[in-house]
Amino acid sequence: MKAKTLATRGLEVLALVMIGEGIVGLLRPRRYSLFWKIGPHWLRETAETFAEHREATRLICLGEIALGLWIALREIEDIGLLSLPVQRPDQPKEKGKKRHRQ
Repeated sequence: MKAKTLATRGLEVLALVMIGEGIVGLLRPRRYSLFWKIGPHWLRETAETFAEHREATRLICLGEIALGLWIALREIEDIGLLSLPVQRPDQPKEKGKKRHRQ
């Protein structure tokens, strides 16, 4: 695989993880915060603080979801998935192409 393809796939995976993690934190902020209560003392204290302030955790998780969606949509646009031509029912049919019923 080319380096650019690997970087693109890596960003897509990062975006999916961010979206999923953000949803879990949004639904269960205390449990999500305490999950990160590992490692150095400062990290454990930070996790405990967020566990005590659920609304702040939810707000951060909303930001994480938004950032993950932005990254994912940017990567999809880069490979052209959002610019696929769509035939609307009210548009005239192009010559040589059949229109499928919906």
